[in-house]
Amino acid sequence: MSKRVSPTTRRELIKFLTQRGWLGPLPGGNHEYMVRESHRQVIPSDSEITGPFLLRLLKQAGYTRDDWLNR
Repeated sequence: MSKRVSPTTRRELIKFLTQRGWLGPLPGGNHEYMVRESHRQVIPSDSEITGPFLLRLLKQAGYTRDDWLNR
């Protein structure tokens, strides 16, 4: 089984974070963001998010590749 992460949509990322207790998306300067406790996670405004960029966003939010693949 491949561990490669496929591109995803902005909507899927927001759904993933919301299901894990994140609030938002809230309006920010150039990008919207989501919050959980004291952490603020920027959400890209592009409708499609590439696999490598998604992995960086997940890591910033405290999640792993496996968390995403096993959602």
